[in-house]
Amino acid sequence: MSPKLISLASLAFVIGFCGSMAGGQENQIVGGEFDDGLAPWNSYGAAGFTLNIVQGAGLSGKNALVIDVADAEATASIGVAQGGLSLVQGETYQIGFTAKAEQDREMVALFQIYNPAIPQWLTPWEETVQLTTSPQSFNFEYLHESETTTEHPDWSVDFYLILKGTWWNIDGADLNGKVWIDRVYFGAETPRQSVGAATDPDPADGVKFVDPDVTLRWTAGFGTKFHHLYFGDNSADVEAGAAGTYKGPLVDPRFAASELERERTYYWRVDEFDGANTHEGDLWSFMVAKEGGGLKAEYFNNVTLAGGPVLVRVDPEIDFDWGNGDVPGENSPAADINVDNFSARWSGELEIDLTDAYTFHVTANNGFRLWLDGALIIDLWNNPATSSLASEPIELTGGTSHSIRMEYVEDTGAAIAQLYWESSTREMQIIPQAALSLPIRANSPSPPGGATGVPMDQVLTWGAGDFAVSHDVYFGTDAEAVANATQTSPEFKGTRALGNESYDPGPLGWGVTYYWRVDEVNDAHADSPWIGNLWNFTTVDYVLVDDFESYTDDDAAGQAIWQHWIDGFGIANNGAQVGYLLPPYAEQTIVHSGAQSMPLLYDNTGDVTNSEAELTLTTQRDWTEQGVGVLSLWFRGDPANAAEPMYLSVSNANGSPVMAVYEDPTAATTDDWTEWVVPLQTFADQGINLRNVDKIAIGLGDKGDGTAAGGSGTMYFDDIRLYRL
Repeated sequence: MSPKLISLASLAFVIGFCGSMAGGQENQIVGGEFDDGLAPWNSYGAAGFTLNIVQGAGLSGKNALVIDVADAEATASIGVAQGGLSLVQGETYQIGFTAKAEQDREMVALFQIYNPAIPQWLTPWEETVQLTTSPQSFNFEYLHESETTTEHPDWSVDFYLILKGTWWNIDGADLNGKVWIDRVYFGAETPRQSVGAATDPDPADGVKFVDPDVTLRWTAGFGTKFHHLYFGDNSADVEAGAAGTYKGPLVDPRFAASELERERTYYWRVDEFDGANTHEGDLWSFMVAKEGGGLKAEYFNNVTLAGGPVLVRVDPEIDFDWGNGDVPGENSPAADINVDNFSARWSGELEIDLTDAYTFHVTANNGFRLWLDGALIIDLWNNPATSSLASEPIELTGGTSHSIRMEYVEDTGAAIAQLYWESSTREMQIIPQAALSLPIRANSPSPPGGATGVPMDQVLTWGAGDFAVSHDVYFGTDAEAVANATQTSPEFKGTRALGNESYDPGPLGWGVTYYWRVDEVNDAHADSPWIGNLWNFTTVDYVLVDDFESYTDDDAAGQAIWQHWIDGFGIANNGAQVGYLLPPYAEQTIVHSGAQSMPLLYDNTGDVTNSEAELTLTTQRDWTEQGVGVLSLWFRGDPANAAEPMYLSVSNANGSPVMAVYEDPTAATTDDWTEWVVPLQTFADQGINLRNVDKIAIGLGDKGDGTAAGGSGTMYFDDIRLYRL
């Protein structure tokens, strides 16, 4: 019986190397060299592995596909596929690919034909190949003796390469690790692209933070017999192949260096000899790590980081597994720290050596949070077990430093805290000590570095460096000018005393990018001043009326959403309820942007025909500033809601409110976020003074003569803004 494969795909393979092209066929595989990315390949299986395009795998050409199996137990199927192939009766097809694996294992190659009239998946061709750590080419012939598939437009022909699946007994299906695939073809064999040069250097080209005793590794060029390695601390000598730099010939693509000088740059290149020709390699470099480094660590004997820390020290890295025991100092950070119910904060600076997109990972038991330049990039504080969480990729520039802070809480049981990074030039690793330094500079900026949508009345704040007694503030719209400014520059905005870590720049421009820097000063310290990092943010291109982010669950302090948006409680003929009866009062899952939206429950039944919530404006009363011309409001309903008319109204302190009614009377039933844009002239034409708007209200139902039939439901509102026309 033929197994039914679920994802679209197409592939086929077998050991051998048949060079002839049969039947005049052309290769039907699209992107078989992977030089244009993954398209149109699909994954077979949904978990436990990733598909990536990598350079320098030593198979064919520049790029290859790598199937990186991280958890073979997490899924029943692992592989890749491509569809859209065709077969002609009587034609012979060449099927092939080149592959290697991190460990010896098997792979299944096959194609299937689906006939919906049966319906049944047929497998005319299937082969199992043995992969090794060396590249191999596989080539097979298939004679198609059954019907021509193009005569049946509803048939499909799909090709697969499978590492694990329910229908196959594959040796190595339980292995984690990488498999590289390249030069895939179906129909006619494609020529191999030259891959003679050494590629994929480790350490990666240009990196810092390398151990003084490092083993150089690289991916050998295809067909290489041995390697000529040149290595030293003079780039010209290495590039010229001077006698003192030659470390070959080498049989294996690795070389153990030792006792390298710290903070010195070394250069290397590998020329590959394939038995006939020598392929000269690129010049690579790396810098050996400085001595020391690390983060300021503060430990607390409570789970809230409350009060003063019990212990302050320097931790070289965040790489701890204290286990699950009852011995303080062994199963906790130190003898005076609890084995359970403790918390920690690590803070300092992170140096970036290469421009790249960086992904940060935290593995911990229990809760953890990570900030970069004041932005919360990982948050799993309510974590009952050992968990891992990754940030989104973040573009960072080589040669820059960034404020970093991680907080951690241990409840009971196992105690683990680990911080990793990865990029296109680094596999995931613990962030090394040499990339970290103590929080001597100003840190934790607000707004966070690179923030967008910042209010035009933003006050800037930051955290003080450990040795600072005052702060010199620089601010402006020219990045270079702010970065290079001195106290005689117009960008200098004065000195702030320790304890006053804030600067109010006054009214900011509309949609403008600003740059700022804070230097930490202590005249009694030889290293003062500590020049700050260059931070930036971009202001909004709208005037904010309400984004519902400022409301909290502290009703005693008057910060609950229903204490500002006044609903129908105690008001006749108003069936509105703003917020939920129990905290959290604001909606925190169904949001358009940010973390909160306003839930409005309406009930226009019985004698009630109208449900309305009203906000009295304390700021942003001038609806003409910055030349704004329209009001934007985002809403979302539910198909189960009654289709009540939706409206909003505005009013001045004296005078009746005027209304705008949404054009679709069924808007309350939509389950997609929808923007409602209202020209402000609509209100001005009805007598509203837009320079001094007092109140805005949102409602559902009939606010007219009360004759319309009523209903109930829940609506969500977010992001009330004023934009220019």
